[in-house]
Amino acid sequence: MYPVLLAALLAASSTLAQDRTTEAGEAQIKDPYQECTAYSNDAVIQNLAKFPTIWTPATLVSGDTEASDKWNQISGSVPNIAPKVRPTCHSHLE
Repeated sequence: MYPVLLAALLAASSTLAQDRTTEAGEAQIKDPYQECTAYSNDAVIQNLAKFPTIWTPATLVSGDTEASDKWNQISGSVPNIAPKVRPTCHSHLE
């Protein structure tokens, strides 16, 4: 019984210690429940205020002529699809 318990504890601890900051680290996670577990990243948290509010459609920054020019260049090929509503399963992100 002890070898099975020890193996289970080692497997659990190695899963919890996975590096989620790189593609390679994320690829090491084999447990689908762990893959879908919410987590945070310090770089994202520190810069979150620089991005639009989650689930709010983005707009061009006033005076950003480069972005405006690019939007004018591609807007004709962007389909007119209504924004999606915030799914209830992601309420932990706010």
